Amino acid sequence: MRTVAGSQKHADWLITLGNRTHPRIPSLSPGVIEIPQDFLILDQKLETLIHHVFGNPARLLDHDVVESISNRAILCPKNRDCLNINN
Repeated sequence: MRTVAGSQKHADWLITLGNRTHPRIPSLSPGVIEIPQDFLILDQKLETLIHHVFGNPARLLDHDVVESISNRAILCPKNRDCLNINN
């Protein structure tokens, strides 16, 4: 897994999740996991998500930014969500 500076905590959490060694919370159903609060983007605006993942939209074509964002993606569980973001 590739990570960028400042994202090691998230990468470590994903590894424990994939290995099923993450802490279980007894009050949650077996198929439910708790996502740490600091991993959430609470603002419901699509622009906030895009800015968080790709940075300032005004700089997306800058030479020093193009390579770093070409390795990033927003994953969606449904095609309609993907189409909405792409549009």
